[in-house]
Amino acid sequence: MNTERNNASPPANIGISLLLVVFLILCLFTFSAIALVQAENEWHQAGLTKSSRDAYYAAANQAETDLAELNRKAAASSGNNAAGTEPDAADTADNATPDTLETKISRQYELSDIQALSVVFKYDKETNAYRFSEFKTIATKNWEGDDTVNVIR
Repeated sequence: MNTERNNASPPANIGISLLLVVFLILCLFTFSAIALVQAENEWHQAGLTKSSRDAYYAAANQAETDLAELNRKAAASSGNNAAGTEPDAADTADNATPDTLETKISRQYELSDIQALSVVFKYDKETNAYRFSEFKTIATKNWEGDDTVNVIR
């Protein structure tokens, strides 16, 4: 009779523990797949943010360069060259005087297909220099939202 008990089927507890382990592995796999997709999305978004930031800084640097050029021309027109050197032939050829300088100059620097940096330089006669009076990003195209819902692909 002892031999009959040894040949008996294994208890049902092994089947339940096996199911729990399989379920746990499926849960871990699912959560790791979700985490991987989320990390890829964040990586892509970080790349878009970086390219947008780089374009903005490049446009801002160009605006600062243009401001310096305008101030150099304003200083040359009044005979006060900030660098302490004689004005260029190009500066004297303009025959610009502080009275003939433009009081407002507007420029746009492209950031992307749909955005630009809008800058307005304003001339101050008291200081004989230009300064920023407006510095903002603007939309160059209208945004059209997609209201469709794809139910079946």
